[in-house]
Parts: sequence; structure tokens; C-alpha cells
Amino acid sequence: MAALSIAQLREMIGTKTSKEFFAFASLTNGLPKGAITEISGAGKTEFVLQFLKEQTELKIAWIESQLSIFPFAFEQRGVSLERVLFVEGGEQSNWVALQVLKSQAFQVVVLYEEECELKTLRRMQIAAEKSAASLIWLTSKPQDAWPVGLQIKVTKRNGEIRPNILRERF
Repeated sequence: MAALSIAQLREMIGTKTSKEFFAFASLTNGLPKGAITEISGAGKTEFVLQFLKEQTELKIAWIESQLSIFPFAFEQRGVSLERVLFVEGGEQSNWVALQVLKSQAFQVVVLYEEECELKTLRRMQIAAEKSAASLIWLTSKPQDAWPVGLQIKVTKRNGEIRPNILRERF
């Protein structure tokens, strides 16, 4: 293998890989495939349901330690329950999310979990990349985790939901 010049190395490092996105009217680029998107703040669940309503063909796994979501809310917002798998993972929710990503059976995996170990997040990031799935991590407040590709804080005022992109790494 031939040695590369410093200029060639810099060019290689600066080259961004093209990322595919699921279209979403509320975000210019949409939600990334094969990446972790962290969504926090008031209105985060409503924001995700808007996305799922727009994506009528996607299969979704919704994972929580203890289910707090009311499935009828999906129906009320135009998301068919036929394409959603609800999983109550208990203390193993992070492990469950990782296994669901590895199964490659779902295009979107929603994990409602306040905290996640960095090592586990990195594993989920790799699994999301391999499956070209979008992992949506719902938290009440923004986390500082480097495996997160897109970090969004949602605010809700007068019934209107507004996303604020805090960080985007692609």
C-alpha cells in the first residue's frame, strides 16, 4: 500500500459519508437512518407520533421499562397499531432495544429510557447502522452522549410542537 500525503489524509478525514433519512415535515433533513436520534423535552412523544403518522409503511418497536404509552393515542393520531410492537422491557429495556435492532425486523425502534450506559449506546449505534434502522431515544432532558447522531429538544406552546436541533453529527 502506498503512503499517503498529509493533504490526502486530511481530505479523507474531512470526507463525510452520505446518510439516508426518513422524510419528516417537521425537520428539514428528516430523521436519520442507521443512527441514534435523541428527543427530549415536553411534547417529545407527540413529536414522534407525528413522524410515525407520516411514515405509513414503517414497522415500529416501542420499548419502555414500564409501559406508560397509551396505545389508543397512536390510533387517535393516525398511526395504525398493526405496525407497532409494544415491549415492556423492565430493567432490561436497553438490552431488548439492542436485540430488536439486531433482528433487523423494524425500521424504527423507539426506546423510552432516561439513562443509558455509553457502552450500550455505542452497541445500539452499531446495530442501527447495520440494520439501517432509526433508533429514537426518548429522554426527559438532553443527555451528553457522543453516539447520538441527532439531538432534538422539543417544546410545546399553545398546542404547537417545535423541534430545536441541539446537535447534529453526520
